[in-house]
Amino acid sequence: MMQEDVTTETLASNIRDARHALGWSVEELADKADLEVDLVRKIERGGDCSGPLLLQLSRALGIPPQVLMPTNPRAEEEEPGKSNKWPTIIVTILFFIVAVRTLLASFNH
Repeated sequence: MMQEDVTTETLASNIRDARHALGWSVEELADKADLEVDLVRKIERGGDCSGPLLLQLSRALGIPPQVLMPTNPRAEEEEPGKSNKWPTIIVTILFFIVAVRTLLASFNH
């Protein structure tokens, strides 16, 4: 697999994971980002995501675009201890928040 494919797939996965963490459907994300549903689906499947599209999605998700962007594996090879763990940390925190909100909501019913 080429480097570009890995980067595109990682970006798609990060966007999808952030959307899931918020408990949103593809339609909800598309609506909040003011994009077509089919375009969001295409991006989440690894389609091309230009800078302006990434900015719209990141604003809708409430996450800085840098967090959604995959890290550069070559930079990690050059500096082994300096990899960017923030995307994983942010998505984990979002999952935790959604889980706690869901748990609390279940007690109110």
